[in-house]
Amino acid sequence: MFLDESIQFCKHTQIMYFFAKNLYFLIFWLIFEVFIFLSLKHSKIMLTEFQTLKIEKLFNFFDADGNKVIEPEDMDMIAEQFTKIFGWKIGDDNDKKFRGALKKYWRKLLMGADTDQDQSVSFEEFKKAYERNLSTKETYEEFVLPFIDQVFPVIDTNQDGVLQPAEFAHLYEGFRNPKDQASKVFAKLDTNGDGSLSKEEIYQHFYDFHFSEDRNAAGNAFFGELS
Repeated sequence: MFLDESIQFCKHTQIMYFFAKNLYFLIFWLIFEVFIFLSLKHSKIMLTEFQTLKIEKLFNFFDADGNKVIEPEDMDMIAEQFTKIFGWKIGDDNDKKFRGALKKYWRKLLMGADTDQDQSVSFEEFKKAYERNLSTKETYEEFVLPFIDQVFPVIDTNQDGVLQPAEFAHLYEGFRNPKDQASKVFAKLDTNGDGSLSKEEIYQHFYDFHFSEDRNAAGNAFFGELS
């Protein structure tokens, strides 16, 4: 009897040891995963000189009034400019969708960049935010791609799923560039030569704009020729 109880006790101890050992491993693994997640979330890269030049180009577009900070009023100015260029009417579906996309971008930018909480974003804050947003492919896609997905159907005025030269010309002018340069830039961006720009091509050009160190990459000119 005593021997049987001893055997049962040993088995029970082994089972408890097994579960305890695996529970310890599980807890360690969960802590490790949380650490990795937080590290990626808050990690950032140092922008190269060429990337900084391109990010400054992007900042200058969003700083519509040129006062060296991005504010809600800039988003209103951009929306009004695009509404005028594309021939929308204030309050119609396209105007509302475009303004909605800008507001979502602004809220996301403000949340991640406005470190001094003054409800505006300076270039240094903008740059640091992009250093975080470009730290991984996942953070880049999370920040940039939704804006493309929301805006593309609005500027695709004939709803054929691609941007035609005339539609791109409006977009390019909306970026405060000379409209007569649009055809030259469009030819660069139309890498497959089919006479239109698909959303996939725009995805690639946006990626190159943000990441490529090749000064001849077509995407560098998407927001206008770099000085």
